[in-house]
Amino acid sequence: LFNAHFMGAKDIAKQETLISIAEDLGLDKNELLQVLQGDDFAEAVRYDVYESQQLGVRGVPYFVFDRKYALSGAQPIPAFEQAIVQSFTEWQNTQPKTLLKSLNKNDDAICDENGCEI
Repeated sequence: LFNAHFMGAKDIAKQETLISIAEDLGLDKNELLQVLQGDDFAEAVRYDVYESQQLGVRGVPYFVFDRKYALSGAQPIPAFEQAIVQSFTEWQNTQPKTLLKSLNKNDDAICDENGCEI
């Protein structure tokens, strides 16, 4: 849609344009018409809008990482790398550490997230 709108100057508010794009992508026209003309996803969209408001989203693009960090607008790749690494590391530190003790006879291996020791 972004490409069609900004690069192709197509009016993505028009149903015919959306159908054309969908068909170019190999999507089923009848399924798309059902979605566009129905309200099967209305509640999910309303919830997304509500949740975005609660998170303070004021524009697009807007990326949220682990409900703690956000990037808005066009950002360089290192900004995304930092956000992903930081949020994943913090999340990983909150996860329980599982130690597995082998029940095999004559096997004293203990395994954790770093591998196994014998």
